[in-house]
Amino acid sequence: MNPTRTGNVHCGSWAALIALIALGPGLSVAQQPAGELRRVEVIGRAAGTDLKAADEARQDARRAAVMEGCGSFVEAATLVENYQLVNEQILAHASGYLTEEKVLREWQEEGISYCQMLATVQIGRLKDDWAQLRRLTVAEGYPRCLIMLTEDKDTSDTVPPVGGGACQSRLESIFLKHDMPLVEFQTAEQMRQRDRLLAEAANDVQRLSAYAAELKADLLLYGQAEATPLGPVSLGGSRVYRFKMTLNLNVVQADAARILASDSYSLPDSYMSTGPACDGEGFRKLADVAGDKLLRDIEEAWRKRATSHRAFQVSFAGISHREWKEQLGPALRALRGVPPGEEGVHLRELVNDVAQVEIFWTFDLDNLAGKIEELKLPNLTFEITERTGNRLKVKVVR
Repeated sequence: MNPTRTGNVHCGSWAALIALIALGPGLSVAQQPAGELRRVEVIGRAAGTDLKAADEARQDARRAAVMEGCGSFVEAATLVENYQLVNEQILAHASGYLTEEKVLREWQEEGISYCQMLATVQIGRLKDDWAQLRRLTVAEGYPRCLIMLTEDKDTSDTVPPVGGGACQSRLESIFLKHDMPLVEFQTAEQMRQRDRLLAEAANDVQRLSAYAAELKADLLLYGQAEATPLGPVSLGGSRVYRFKMTLNLNVVQADAARILASDSYSLPDSYMSTGPACDGEGFRKLADVAGDKLLRDIEEAWRKRATSHRAFQVSFAGISHREWKEQLGPALRALRGVPPGEEGVHLRELVNDVAQVEIFWTFDLDNLAGKIEELKLPNLTFEITERTGNRLKVKVVR
C-alpha cells in the first residue's frame, strides 16, 4: 500500500502508524474474531508542545485507532477498488468510528507531543458508510479536465505549431474510455477559441488556467506534441522519413494556476512517415503510448492535491481590512486542518469589502464550510451562500 500521511505522522505501513496494539492476550490481528467492534491501543503524535499540539496528538491517536481497528478492511477494499482517497476520507471522520476512548498518558519529548489512547472502534458503521465514501472518492479521483495541446509536425521548419490535432483528439478519446470527464464544447467556435488562446498564450499558465476555470475544469492539461526529424532513410527501395515523437505536458490545478505535474512522453522507437512532415497517425501512436502513464500521473497528482493540504478559494463579502487583519485572518489560521504559519491562509485581495482568500485545508470543502459557519467572532457571523468546485462564497453577517 502506498505511504499515507496520518495527522502529523508519516506512515509507510500499518505498523509504523502505531506504537502499541492491545488486541487481547496472545491474539494477533489475523486471530481476532470477526465482529463489529475492535479494541486497540495506539500512540498519536503532533509537532509542538502547546495546547494545540496536545489536541492534535489526541486527534492523531483517534485516526491511528481507526486505521488499526479497520485496517484490514480498509486496505483490502482500497486495493480492490483502487480508491486511494478512501483512507483520507476515513481519517477525516475518525472520531465518528470510535465508540469509546480513554487517554492513558500524555507527554512531550524533544518538541513532540504524544498521546497514548485506548479506543474501541466501530467497524460495522464503517462498512455501512462505505458506499458513501466510495462516491466521495470517485468525485475526488476523477477531476474534470480540459486538454489544450499544440501540435508541431516538423520542429525543424518555420511553420508554427497549431492547436488541437490528432494527438489531442486521441487523448480525449482515451480519457473518455477511462471515464475521466472532460470539458464539453458546445460549438465549433468554442473549440476555435480554445485553439486560438493556446496559440497566443502557450506558456502563460495564469491566462490558460483562468480560461480553464471559466469552463469549470478542475485540471488543465496543456503542452505540445512534437515531431523532430531524424533524417530520411531508404527502406525497401522507398524513401521514408524518421521522427522522434515527444509529448511535453503540464498538469495544472485550474482554480489556483498551480502546476501539479510536468513530464515528457515519447515513442520508444522513431516513427516513420512517407512524407517530410509527420502525419496524424504518428501523433495518434504517441497518444496511445502516453495515455495510460498520463492517466496514472494525473490520478497521482490529483490524489496528492486532495490528500494533503488542498487550496480552496473562499470569498468573504462584507469584511473590512481591519476586521480581516484583527479577527477573521487569525481565526482561520487557528483552525485545526490549516497548516501552521502565515502561508496557511493567504489574502489574495480585498476590494470593496470583499476578501478573496486562498485557504490550505487538510479535509474536504464541506468540512471547511462547516468550520467557517461555526466561527463566532465579536459582532461577526458567517453564512455560506455558494459552493462550487473548490470555491466557497461567504456572507459576513453583523
